[in-house]
Amino acid sequence: MLQQIKTLLGIQTVEQDAVIEQLLETNRVLVSAYVRVPELLVESEPLLRNVVIEMTVERFNRLGAEGLNKEVIEGHERNFTADGLLGRHLPVLELYLSQQGETAPKRRLRTL
Repeated sequence: MLQQIKTLLGIQTVEQDAVIEQLLETNRVLVSAYVRVPELLVESEPLLRNVVIEMTVERFNRLGAEGLNKEVIEGHERNFTADGLLGRHLPVLELYLSQQGETAPKRRLRTL
């Protein structure tokens, strides 16, 4: 997954590998906890794997901008959603759960 993420980010060196690996591990744990499957299964299920990759790319791009909702620099505007780490990926994770005959957890997973 590391190489896929680096390709999506346009990174060709190894300087950011440790940061990407840490984000990847965190996202793998979050997805695993939400869908209640072992972490190894997250990597082998294409739907879950893609969610982890997308989350990692998004979180990498937000490094240094944690807590911001909006940033404007020289007319260039960046808007960040405030819907948590799983945010826009919840429908995909819930689709996975429904395909497995399960329902989404009653509580929402929150991270600090």
